[in-house]
Order: sequence, then C-alpha cells, then structure tokens
Amino acid sequence: FNLDIPDVPEVYSEAKKAISSDFMGYAIPFCIELSLRTAEGETMVLETWSLSVIPELSDPTIKVTYTIYNRMGVLLKSLLSVSRVTPAYKLSRKQGHETYFFLYKVYKGKPNYENL
Repeated sequence: FNLDIPDVPEVYSEAKKAISSDFMGYAIPFCIELSLRTAEGETMVLETWSLSVIPELSDPTIKVTYTIYNRMGVLLKSLLSVSRVTPAYKLSRKQGHETYFFLYKVYKGKPNYENL
C-alpha cells in the first residue's frame, strides 16, 4: 500500500492522542467512525468500525505487537481506500467542501451505534 494522501496537522495530532502507547490493551476497543457533515453543521454517521482483541482467544505470554501494528496499518489503509468508494464520499467530493465534509473519528472505548 502506498497511499499519497497529505496529512492534516489537526487530524494527525488527534489520531496520535487516540492511539497512545497502550492502544492495544485488552478489552478496550479501538473504533473508527465515518460520518458526513453538512455546511449547516448537521452530522450523519455512516459507519462505525470496532477493533479489539478477544482475551480468551489470545496468549498474553506471546508478544505480537509488531505483527499487530503492521496488520493494523494495512487494515486502516484498506478502510481509508474502501471508504472513498462509498456513495457518501463521492457525494461529498462532487458537492465540494463548502457543502459536505467527510469525517473520520478515531477513538478508544465502546463503539457508539446509536447514531447509525
């Protein structure tokens, strides 16, 4: 995967906060929320992805952090690529940044499915 997407400093700093050194902790899901926001400020959540480790199916004595990190990178790049072929993303690009914004929210904790 070689995606040439420029970093937005605000997004980079928020993602860095969400993905701290302990982000692979057991029982704490890592979530990615994709949403569409209008120029009026209305937001519609399109998708929520939740990633976590199931403690019963993992061996805590084996250190696989490097492998998980690499696979997580591929997964996130895939998610970014897939999200850009959704009808909502195409609509947001067609209408322009003045009308629609396509947003990604990265956080740790229980996923919020209420807005789907």
